[in-house]
Amino acid sequence: MREINCDGNSILSSPSSRKIGFRDSGVRIRHLYRLRFFLFFVAIVSGVLVCRPRVGRADKVAALISRLENNSSYRVRVTAALLLGKACDPRAFGALVKAVRSDENPVVRSTAAGSLAAMGLMKAAKVLKKATRDKDNVAKKGARSALAKLCKGNTKRKQVYLNLDRMTYKGPKKGKVAVDMVRCRLAKAFRKESGVLLSWTGCAKPKQRQLSRKRLKGYFVDVVVHIKMFGDQLGCKVSPTIFTYPRGQLRTTGGGTSVKVHGKLDNATIDTCVKHAIDATAGGLIQTIRRL
Repeated sequence: MREINCDGNSILSSPSSRKIGFRDSGVRIRHLYRLRFFLFFVAIVSGVLVCRPRVGRADKVAALISRLENNSSYRVRVTAALLLGKACDPRAFGALVKAVRSDENPVVRSTAAGSLAAMGLMKAAKVLKKATRDKDNVAKKGARSALAKLCKGNTKRKQVYLNLDRMTYKGPKKGKVAVDMVRCRLAKAFRKESGVLLSWTGCAKPKQRQLSRKRLKGYFVDVVVHIKMFGDQLGCKVSPTIFTYPRGQLRTTGGGTSVKVHGKLDNATIDTCVKHAIDATAGGLIQTIRRL
């Protein structure tokens, strides 16, 4: 098993690899980069990655949450809310919900609502619906826009409806946050596909006749998420299975992708592990769905 840094750089330790240095010609440097990315590709294809986070790396999510909750400048809080929308950490979700409900500045509340929608988690719909009754017009418009983004049911040029509700967790209780992380990262990956629809009008669940009327295929993406500690390494495995929606007939299954990360059983380490697992899984999953 080859060890790979979380920034994608291979740890080359063989004698042959040391012969290629940055003092050599440009041709040899290019060979070094080709070798590095080839080894990274081989590790992904093999289905097993070992990642080593940078030593002393700060917990960026915790720092952003602190700014959102405690900073006196609304501009700083707006920036923090925007950046938290790019994370898939449940702590970020909770902080954004709190900001939507109680931040004193309407611009911050509006921005936090947009970030909740950007995370792609359907459980945010209830919070956003309530926020559309905000007394301030700026916050109200922001919540309405966020809800429309999250629950958009535009079927134009769509071929497939995907439901991400069915996920199973196996592992220690503290690692259960991985389920929402997987769901969030899969949603972000699928939203980049022009032919995929992840939500229905009003965040409702479509029925078979509604899908048939729009000539859409429907599938459950059922994912089993495993979290386990291996000494000083945290291991995560993402195993997706595809069923027809809403009938639940099995269409295809796979072995999944396993990743190991050096670190403790905490949100930051779990998120790093899940990110690499989804990055290695999403592309193949999308190709499989296209072929169904």
